[in-house]
Amino acid sequence: MKQLRRITILLALLLVCVIGTVAASAASEPRIQLSETGADYEYRITIQNWDSLAVGVQFDVIVDLKNPDYQMSWSVKENGTYQHIEQKALDGGKTQLTFYLHKKSPISNSATATIGYLSFNKLKKTPSFTTSGYMKVLRADNLEEGTIYQNIKLSLSKYQPPSSGGSGGSGGGGGGSGSSGSSDTSDTPKTWKDVSKGLETKDGVSSITLNMRWDGRLSVDVLKNLAKKKVQATLDYGTYQWLIDGATIGDIPSRQKYYDLTLNTKKLRNISKAANGSDVMQFETAYDGDLPFTAILRCKVGESYAGKTLFLAYYNEQDGLLEYRDHQKVDSKGYVQFSFDHFSRYVITSEDLWGILKKEASGSTGGNNAGGNLTAGNNNQGGAVIVPPANDPNAQEDTDEPEELEEPEELPPDDSELEPEQDDEPDDVPTSSDNARKSKGMVALAVVGALLCIIVIVVIVVIMYRQKRMQ
Repeated sequence: MKQLRRITILLALLLVCVIGTVAASAASEPRIQLSETGADYEYRITIQNWDSLAVGVQFDVIVDLKNPDYQMSWSVKENGTYQHIEQKALDGGKTQLTFYLHKKSPISNSATATIGYLSFNKLKKTPSFTTSGYMKVLRADNLEEGTIYQNIKLSLSKYQPPSSGGSGGSGGGGGGSGSSGSSDTSDTPKTWKDVSKGLETKDGVSSITLNMRWDGRLSVDVLKNLAKKKVQATLDYGTYQWLIDGATIGDIPSRQKYYDLTLNTKKLRNISKAANGSDVMQFETAYDGDLPFTAILRCKVGESYAGKTLFLAYYNEQDGLLEYRDHQKVDSKGYVQFSFDHFSRYVITSEDLWGILKKEASGSTGGNNAGGNLTAGNNNQGGAVIVPPANDPNAQEDTDEPEELEEPEELPPDDSELEPEQDDEPDDVPTSSDNARKSKGMVALAVVGALLCIIVIVVIVVIMYRQKRMQ
């Protein structure tokens, strides 16, 4: 009987391993994600768990609309790229949109591929989305065969307020800012009427501080009033602030309802590697794309960097490059600020990877030091650093929790805000992936293991039953 107990224990451990293997293989499969962009019925389409060496993909999105009026803005602008959508009517008033994307070089060097932005016109209701589960992915080294998936999942990411801590550092690109926590956030962002009580005027300059810790969305109504009244606004997200001068606000797209400026500070290991480990901070905003205003990010990197120069770079996920954007000196309190008119993924480094300071010393480029006001510079010089592929075993995305920035000093309270906090060619489209092949192999192994476990269990039960009968 002791031997049987040992066998049972070993069997239980084997079952745990099998379950873990199945879960790991499922997690490595690609996933389609649609994210609200803040514009009416517009959705950013990305594919998660992307093979960064893939050059083509085919997948579908099913929408519960009959013959919808839609537009697609593709993210890939490269000449020679094949981009097409095939529309098919389904039963129940639904429509299947099949996307085809194929280019000569890898679509994305990241573990996430941005396909583009899908928008619908003249809708009376918010649509819902599903998928058939089919996806085909091709790589340059396997264009004919490719890798076919049959059970791909699709998720729709809507805006979610920050967690109860209100730190504002846990957002996901294009997908809001983490779990909802205990927040009063409504379906619509706050308007100027909700926040205007905090407006102050001193020496002829109008300013306002907005508490964005519970709701990271900046509504178009607030933006229009900042522009109209020439107000300088400080948007407090807890661990960082955005500074917006109303005078910089231009024409806002008619469909836009709000801009989500929440930061996701989770690090990607391949970017850290490209930065030689000098990345002080990596971040991307929930909103992705061009801005109709200039926004200045002010964050505390630590007093240990006081007086030092830090460098801002843009991560070009399609070409796999860190492109230099700006450099600024850290002030005596450990704060640095950079200006933006486009949101995507960026990295702040302590190392001059592009030789900018050397060029300045030789007189080939102009200097740019941070000011203490709302006019941080934007020295968009050339230069790029190659980022290793995201599916390099030593350069995978970091799955740890986002890094928390140092907490800044408290900003003046805004009485108009919420209650203060109490101390996240169609059928031949390319596809193939080593990761996908490994995933299928793991699934097959898991199935075989499960069958073996069942057989062993049956054998043990029979032996135990016979022994009991003999006794």
